[in-house]
Amino acid sequence: MRYVTSFFKSLWLSLIIVMASMSVSLHADNLPLSMADAIKDARQGNANAMLILANELLQRHDQHLDKDAFVWALHAARLGHPDAAALSGRLYRTGRGITKNYIKARYWLNIASTSGARGASLELALLYADHGFNGRDIKKANIYFQIALNKTDPRACLLVVQSKYRRGTEPSLFLPELTCAAHGNIPIAMRMLADVLDQTASPQSQAKAARWRLDAEIIEQSRLLP
Repeated sequence: MRYVTSFFKSLWLSLIIVMASMSVSLHADNLPLSMADAIKDARQGNANAMLILANELLQRHDQHLDKDAFVWALHAARLGHPDAAALSGRLYRTGRGITKNYIKARYWLNIASTSGARGASLELALLYADHGFNGRDIKKANIYFQIALNKTDPRACLLVVQSKYRRGTEPSLFLPELTCAAHGNIPIAMRMLADVLDQTASPQSQAKAARWRLDAEIIEQSRLLP
């Protein structure tokens, strides 16, 4: 998927950065371990369990737990977990659970990107587009953003959807990005895709729309569980 290289120069830059920062975690939608199992395995040095635990804690929206989440994410990153490096970099970038530090954010995001971690390219794009970062570089931001789109990063796709939607673009013209975001289990995108599918007369499409709405509701309800 191609997108204009001047994306980060648009009037929607501030909205884009805020929206991307609102997402709870990079990959917290499908957690295979219970909290008890994750805590046990994390204490035994399991980096994957540490990341799972960090993501679980971030879903609680508690500042004290955010600090614990950061500690687990960073520990896993130091053990060589690529996705934990991406999460650590993001937490440093946003200042969640730790004092904001752009230099350390870039350090961990570069490691994550080199290791092929999911979401690292978008995080680097947001870092280089951040007005607070002394190393701000719009050219690099656009390059990393395009890489994220090419990798069909759901959050990157969502940002394209939001930007085009607010400019009045017809949904059919950003359907690939909308579908990409919906498959990333992002409820707002899932409902938007359902609305598009509902506009067709096909019973099959309408059945898919109903399924997208149901899945969106299930995901939202699961995030409300203690």
